[in-house]
Amino acid sequence: MIDYEFKTGKNFNFIDGFGEKFNVPVFGDLLAIPDDLGDGYIKHINLGEGFKVVTHNYILKEDFVMRRRGPDLSNDLVSILFYLSEPTTTNVINQQKKKTYFSNKESSIQLASHELQSDTYFEKDSHIYFIALAISKERLINLLELSDANNVVNTILHSEKPFFYQEKTTTEIRQVLKYVIESHEQNTLKKLYFRIKITELLYLLFTQLLKRGNAEESIINNEDVDAMMQIRKQILVDLDVPPKLNQLSEQFGISKTKMKRLFKQMYGNSIYSYYQHYRIEKAAFLLKHMNTSVTETAHQLGFSNISHFGRLFKQQYGTTPKNYSSVS
Repeated sequence: MIDYEFKTGKNFNFIDGFGEKFNVPVFGDLLAIPDDLGDGYIKHINLGEGFKVVTHNYILKEDFVMRRRGPDLSNDLVSILFYLSEPTTTNVINQQKKKTYFSNKESSIQLASHELQSDTYFEKDSHIYFIALAISKERLINLLELSDANNVVNTILHSEKPFFYQEKTTTEIRQVLKYVIESHEQNTLKKLYFRIKITELLYLLFTQLLKRGNAEESIINNEDVDAMMQIRKQILVDLDVPPKLNQLSEQFGISKTKMKRLFKQMYGNSIYSYYQHYRIEKAAFLLKHMNTSVTETAHQLGFSNISHFGRLFKQQYGTTPKNYSSVS
């Protein structure tokens, strides 16, 4: 396993730290993954004081754990991670063809204050494809120029208490992420190009965050974040079975009331609504990539009422399951 632990901070440079840890040379703002580790690259984009971006686009030959730890000294950096996950294509044993499988590692955006830590695991041979952005609150405030905001955005911009939020990755955000990660702009205006694209990502992200309600924000810590992430992971393990709140509460040693409150605070949705969203997303995958019928898809995901499944699908995708599956 490849294990990389690092501490965040204003002077921290991910590429230099990674290169030193694994004895990999860094050329300017680019680190090419060596053949013995895998294939791909890590790229650093410096957009000025208090505004750093690192793009990750590689496949590793071993499992990889990235351990983010809080800095020794307090700072006002906001950490934003834009993850992209695509349906995985895997060789089927004893067959010559390839088959596509639904990935439960959903695309997502995570925002966290500097003091919260996290361990992120990537399986070997999986495509590691994301953007890590660190921006100071002062820079973010000046960039957004908000005259009014909800409790979530005010917490991010002005509160000193720890925070962690996760948002869904929209189609628009996915498109911009791909432009940034795969871009190899080298002309004299490349900083302007990346600044425009990253600003667009922040615009799209905060547009979503501003749609959240104004519920009172509870103080969270590393243990709370870890518990909610484990609960989210458990929900996504088997989308054919609705989550049982009492069972989750007991399994992760947290009261049901606190679990429901913190989950909605972090993920912007109730546990069941969150589950239902990704249940329908898996249905869309089955219809598009596995060519299952509407009836088969509904039954596989535990829907006993086909009409109810159709209504939920149309609410999320704007069209019926049948029409969705027929569009190439």
